[in-house]
Amino acid sequence: MNELDFSFYLNTNEINYLKKFASERIFNSEMTIIYKNQIPTAAYLILEGSIEITNKRKNFSQLLGQNHLIGLKEIYAHKKIKFNIDIKSGSKVLIIDHSTVLELLNKNRIENPISHLLADMAS
Repeated sequence: MNELDFSFYLNTNEINYLKKFASERIFNSEMTIIYKNQIPTAAYLILEGSIEITNKRKNFSQLLGQNHLIGLKEIYAHKKIKFNIDIKSGSKVLIIDHSTVLELLNKNRIENPISHLLADMAS
Protein backbone atom coordinates (compact mmCIF):
# COMPACT_ATOMS: atom_id res chain seq x y z
CA MET A 1 0.00 0.00 0.00
CA ASN A 2 1.28 3.41 -0.96
CA GLU A 3 2.05 5.74 1.96
CA LEU A 4 -0.07 8.42 0.27
CA ASP A 5 -2.89 6.31 -1.09
CA PHE A 6 -5.30 9.10 -0.10
CA SER A 7 -3.81 11.58 -2.60
CA PHE A 8 -4.75 12.08 -6.25
CA TYR A 9 -3.26 14.41 -8.87
CA LEU A 10 -6.04 16.04 -10.93
CA ASN A 11 -5.93 17.61 -14.38
CA THR A 12 -7.45 20.97 -15.33
CA ASN A 13 -10.68 19.41 -16.64
CA GLU A 14 -11.23 17.51 -13.36
CA ILE A 15 -10.48 20.61 -11.27
CA ASN A 16 -12.87 22.81 -13.26
CA TYR A 17 -15.58 20.18 -12.81
CA LEU A 18 -15.10 20.09 -9.02
CA LYS A 19 -15.21 23.89 -8.82
CA LYS A 20 -18.90 23.66 -9.74
CA PHE A 21 -19.64 21.74 -6.53
CA ALA A 22 -17.19 22.94 -3.88
CA SER A 23 -16.27 26.18 -2.18
CA GLU A 24 -12.85 27.85 -2.29
CA ARG A 25 -10.98 28.98 0.79
CA ILE A 26 -7.70 30.81 1.28
CA PHE A 27 -5.77 30.04 4.46
CA ASN A 28 -4.03 33.15 5.77
CA SER A 29 -1.95 31.26 8.28
CA GLU A 30 -0.44 27.80 8.52
CA MET A 31 -2.62 25.32 10.37
CA THR A 32 -3.35 21.64 10.76
CA ILE A 33 -6.42 20.73 8.70
CA ILE A 34 -6.42 16.99 9.47
CA TYR A 35 -4.86 15.35 12.52
CA LYS A 36 -3.31 11.89 12.53
CA ASN A 37 -5.90 9.15 13.15
CA GLN A 38 -8.76 11.57 12.47
CA ILE A 39 -11.58 10.81 10.05
CA PRO A 40 -11.60 13.93 7.89
CA THR A 41 -14.78 15.96 7.53
CA ALA A 42 -13.75 17.19 4.08
CA ALA A 43 -11.42 16.50 1.19
CA TYR A 44 -9.09 19.27 0.04
CA LEU A 45 -8.03 20.10 -3.50
CA ILE A 46 -4.98 22.37 -3.57
CA LEU A 47 -5.48 25.16 -6.11
CA GLU A 48 -2.50 27.27 -5.00
CA GLY A 49 0.17 26.79 -2.36
CA SER A 50 0.92 23.52 -0.62
CA ILE A 51 0.25 21.17 2.25
CA GLU A 52 2.72 19.19 4.32
CA ILE A 53 1.98 15.61 5.26
CA THR A 54 3.84 14.36 8.32
CA ASN A 55 4.09 11.37 10.60
CA LYS A 56 6.72 12.11 13.24
CA ARG A 57 6.69 8.54 14.54
CA LYS A 58 7.68 7.23 11.11
CA ASN A 59 9.97 10.21 10.48
CA PHE A 60 7.99 10.97 7.31
CA SER A 61 7.35 14.34 5.70
CA GLN A 62 6.21 15.27 2.20
CA LEU A 63 4.96 18.44 0.53
CA LEU A 64 2.11 18.29 -1.96
CA GLY A 65 1.28 21.22 -4.19
CA GLN A 66 -1.17 22.45 -6.75
CA ASN A 67 -3.70 20.00 -8.25
CA HIS A 68 -3.43 17.40 -5.46
CA LEU A 69 -6.64 16.13 -3.87
CA ILE A 70 -6.44 14.56 -0.42
CA GLY A 71 -8.95 12.78 1.79
CA LEU A 72 -11.59 11.87 -0.81
CA LYS A 73 -11.68 8.13 -0.06
CA GLU A 74 -11.51 8.73 3.66
CA ILE A 75 -14.52 11.02 3.90
CA TYR A 76 -16.55 8.62 1.78
CA ALA A 77 -15.58 5.48 3.71
CA HIS A 78 -15.19 7.18 7.13
CA LYS A 79 -11.55 6.03 7.33
CA LYS A 80 -8.80 7.55 9.46
CA ILE A 81 -5.79 9.25 7.90
CA LYS A 82 -2.46 8.15 9.34
CA PHE A 83 -0.75 11.54 8.99
CA ASN A 84 -1.01 15.12 10.17
CA ILE A 85 -1.84 17.40 7.28
CA ASP A 86 -0.81 21.04 7.61
CA ILE A 87 -1.78 23.68 5.09
CA LYS A 88 0.75 26.41 4.36
CA SER A 89 -0.06 30.10 4.72
CA GLY A 90 -1.54 31.66 1.57
CA SER A 91 -2.75 28.35 0.15
CA LYS A 92 -6.06 28.23 -1.72
CA VAL A 93 -8.11 25.02 -1.69
CA LEU A 94 -11.47 23.64 -2.71
CA ILE A 95 -13.23 22.07 0.25
CA ILE A 96 -15.31 19.02 -0.66
CA ASP A 97 -17.60 17.69 2.07
CA HIS A 98 -19.21 14.25 2.43
CA SER A 99 -22.57 15.26 0.94
CA THR A 100 -20.79 16.66 -2.13
CA VAL A 101 -18.97 13.35 -2.60
CA LEU A 102 -22.31 11.53 -2.49
CA GLU A 103 -23.74 14.00 -5.02
CA LEU A 104 -20.76 13.42 -7.33
CA LEU A 105 -21.23 9.65 -7.10
CA ASN A 106 -24.77 10.05 -8.43
CA LYS A 107 -23.73 12.13 -11.46
CA ASN A 108 -23.80 10.64 -14.94
CA ARG A 109 -20.41 9.00 -15.51
CA ILE A 110 -20.20 10.25 -19.09
CA GLU A 111 -20.44 13.87 -17.93
CA ASN A 112 -18.32 13.33 -14.81
CA PRO A 113 -14.56 13.58 -15.46
CA ILE A 114 -13.73 12.36 -11.95
CA SER A 115 -15.83 9.19 -12.17
CA HIS A 116 -12.63 7.10 -12.29
CA LEU A 117 -11.74 8.37 -8.81
CA LEU A 118 -15.18 7.60 -7.46
CA ALA A 119 -15.67 4.20 -9.10
CA ASP A 120 -13.61 2.24 -6.56
CA MET A 121 -15.40 3.90 -3.64
CA ALA A 122 -18.89 3.02 -4.89
CA SER A 123 -18.19 -0.69 -5.37
